[in-house]
Amino acid sequence: MAQVFISHASADSTVASSVAGWLRQEGHEIFLSGDPEFGMATGDAWRQRLLDELFNADALLAVVTQEFRESEWCAAEIGAALVTGLRILPLLAEPAVSSPLLSSAITQQAVLEDDGTTARARLLEALRRMDGAGVATSAEQVVYPGLAAFTAGQVRMFFGRTAESRRLAGRLRAPADSAGGGLLPVVGPSGCGKSSLVRAGLAPLLDADPDWLVLAPLVPAASPNTDPGVELVRLLTSAGRARGLLWTASQVADTVDRPGGITRLVADLLAAGSARYLLIVVDQAEELLTRTADTECRRFVTVLLEATGGPVRAVATVRSDYLDRLMSLADDIGLPIGDPFLVTPLGPEMLQWVITGPARRAGITVDEDLCRRLVADTGSGEALPLLAFVLAELAEGVKRGGALSGDLYDRLGGVQGALARQADAALAAATTATGRGEAEVLAGWRGWSPSMRTVRPAAAAPTLTSCLSRSGPS
Repeated sequence: MAQVFISHASADSTVASSVAGWLRQEGHEIFLSGDPEFGMATGDAWRQRLLDELFNADALLAVVTQEFRESEWCAAEIGAALVTGLRILPLLAEPAVSSPLLSSAITQQAVLEDDGTTARARLLEALRRMDGAGVATSAEQVVYPGLAAFTAGQVRMFFGRTAESRRLAGRLRAPADSAGGGLLPVVGPSGCGKSSLVRAGLAPLLDADPDWLVLAPLVPAASPNTDPGVELVRLLTSAGRARGLLWTASQVADTVDRPGGITRLVADLLAAGSARYLLIVVDQAEELLTRTADTECRRFVTVLLEATGGPVRAVATVRSDYLDRLMSLADDIGLPIGDPFLVTPLGPEMLQWVITGPARRAGITVDEDLCRRLVADTGSGEALPLLAFVLAELAEGVKRGGALSGDLYDRLGGVQGALARQADAALAAATTATGRGEAEVLAGWRGWSPSMRTVRPAAAAPTLTSCLSRSGPS
């Protein structure tokens, strides 16, 4: 469920309270400054509290009236939301009253009239779309994904990258000429969370916008023959059929191979979805360079060149050490590359959110001392895969109302020990399955050395993670 900040003028408190009640009935978390239970408390540093609530919200719902238009603080709240890329949902609560601050940023709004049934339905549908394409968080949902990247369906459990998600969405929403070109690389070291940022941060933000259609992430080596063009055809076909287009994979493939084909397909897809822009996500783009044949790689990049000349925006997550090679390939084809969006390791404060945010949503307690130990053992943030792995281990089998165990953390050997033990188990399984010795198996894992079992977590993270997850860390 979404966290919603309700912006309203003091004179409209009754309407705002009614709206808050609608949304709470559906399970959404609401901040309403005048709410006696959940709003501002006596002694609160009110300016800082409002800014904190805005930063942590998923959407700002603006109760638009004449008083709202004339309120300086409402204008400040809208301005803060626009700067940070926060989704804004306007509710027009008076006839013929709108806000000039919202006109350039809003494509869809609700009008409060009669008993409010229509407005309520529109607002709830907008929030449903924000909730990971309608996938609701439940008590059975995985709290921490471990070594896998977060997905759009796990957006409610994705913490720590709110600001980056909004900035990245802002880059893509900018006009194509100012956005920097056809492909926007999302760059960072292995294991820093690039895939999760794009899958559970960026994609749900744009998917909730009626102007956008978002294709499922394309991993270049996902198709059986590691041809990214085949995978793109599959994703386009699936998206078209979901919107009532009677496409087949062979028809889509044939069209893509023709000059102007991808442009026509995108136009039909956007018309069917009543949208203006399409987002293509290429995740783990280094696989274009390491696991894709040169001919197929260049053909795929050529298709991207044609597609991004129109209403298509494309992002690619790529490891820092492969960025130069990707840019060189794009330059050979003529595909424009935007200024890289850099993903840096999370600091201690954000690591706390990574730990406590999902637990809070799942109704699980994390002792403050255990949280401090987890953050300290994660080092400067490069060991995020290690933290994600041990959190999944700690949460295994824990039900709502339960708690993460410090005793189990000790038995696992901490952040470093848990993954090292799992790596040893994976090594033993690999030697049994292949009949090869440990040295032969380890030789296939680039960068491994026996000393990796004893190095600090930040250094061990990429190698140990690759041992356990050949698709790469989140």
